[in-house]
Amino acid sequence: GAVGYDEIELEDGAEAFFDEDALSGFYWRAGVTGRPNRRTDIRVEYGERYDGDFIDANITYDVTPRIRVVARAGRSFQTRTQQIDSRTRVAQIDALDFADQLRQGAELSARQVISAAGDLSSTLSGAGAQAVGVSVTNDASAGLIYYRDRWNIGASVTYEDSDFGVRDSEVYGAQINASRRLNKATTARAAVRYRNVDSSGTLDDCFAAPADFGIDDMADPSVINAACTAISGDNGQSETVIASVGISYQLFENIALFGQASHTERFAADNLLEYDETAASVGLTLEF
Repeated sequence: GAVGYDEIELEDGAEAFFDEDALSGFYWRAGVTGRPNRRTDIRVEYGERYDGDFIDANITYDVTPRIRVVARAGRSFQTRTQQIDSRTRVAQIDALDFADQLRQGAELSARQVISAAGDLSSTLSGAGAQAVGVSVTNDASAGLIYYRDRWNIGASVTYEDSDFGVRDSEVYGAQINASRRLNKATTARAAVRYRNVDSSGTLDDCFAAPADFGIDDMADPSVINAACTAISGDNGQSETVIASVGISYQLFENIALFGQASHTERFAADNLLEYDETAASVGLTLEF
């Protein structure tokens, strides 16, 4: 459990979007972890912060020695900036973890991201979206991991919905990934990820009320037009597919070579939302 106090002071026009009294005050959370049997691990946590509820729960169950099921669900209270920042930090951590796992020549589980490059570019592509507003975000995920000999195969599905007032978003996703240890020094892996995003907030909405999207409505029209165009480019319905492959090779006990490549395609009725990207990286790590 934990308890603390937030003192929030707003400036630069943020008062129009937030309530200092609601955001400031005491917060708390309490949780429990348990292992009802040798196959099951659970964790449940509940609390209140920023005048909203916080819930986080996950369960891991070993169906057999080769098959593991992982599921989680949560409800959190966050600002749009916090959401973008948290996703960026997660992507960075995943990328570093990916490199570290390759360096050690370890098998990667379904929760350890091979598509780090694709995930990071996808996260950064939303950095220009609305950066104001407060959201209650609900998310859930479930995954299956299969281990056999040198193979590690995983599949997972995710769901998230966020309501920021002037901008709502709903995201569905799925991922399949596999890795195989070719020999003591070499491991190969591949993954395919799909995301369906439906976000509100059109160009007309932004032009009608720029301030609702964090834009100074007294600014030059050309500035408003550019800002609204950028924001609208991150709203609407789109489908994204990311495919990636990677390989690692342990050269010496403390030196490893790794490489990965990914291709991203995003499809949408609005051409502002469409893009494609191919990324590749090669690295040499030295542990000392």
